[in-house]
Amino acid sequence: MKRSAPTQLAVTVTSPKRSDRLGVGKQATTTWETVGTAISHKVEIATDGGDFSSLGEVSGVTKSFTFTVPRAKTARIRVTAVGETGLTASGVSNTFEIFEAEPPPDVTLPQVKDVSVAGGAKKVKRGSTVTIAWQSSDDRALASHTVKLSLDGGTSFATLATGLPPNASSYQWAVASSLSKSKNAVIKVEATDASGNNGSATSATFKVK
Repeated sequence: MKRSAPTQLAVTVTSPKRSDRLGVGKQATTTWETVGTAISHKVEIATDGGDFSSLGEVSGVTKSFTFTVPRAKTARIRVTAVGETGLTASGVSNTFEIFEAEPPPDVTLPQVKDVSVAGGAKKVKRGSTVTIAWQSSDDRALASHTVKLSLDGGTSFATLATGLPPNASSYQWAVASSLSKSKNAVIKVEATDASGNNGSATSATFKVK
């Protein structure tokens, strides 16, 4: 009795192509064509001429795989089809380029909250030194803080301190003896991030006596 010949199995990776340029951290899809019956496909990547490492495994009928582009200059994708009898066949993509993707523009404002004066005191005395405290954060990186004072309930502000460091969370305010009295003083703290976006919050109203 003649034995039947092994089932033919072959893989051709159709993308990425040699002309493709993929951005670091972006989602990319590799596609392939398989001749013969496969029960699974193993997907691997090799960067900058190095060894192949696993990206994942999909079913035999699947002909695409989405992956996150690694940080490298060049890469290749290898897809290996595994047949029912253990027969395997691999296809390798052309070498494609990878570029450092530019981050999206930063349009998120810094967050400032819990601004307090002298621990939430209802009044401060001229000639004294009190602590102005706050909490601030940003989705990327803070750059500086500015502290301002209003003696008219927030209609207008004068700067008390500017260029405070990004990790600052308090400021020692030396209340000038010559400062005008006020029944509705307000402190505003502004946070500026590395992209120049500004966020702010104000304290509760207090008296200056």
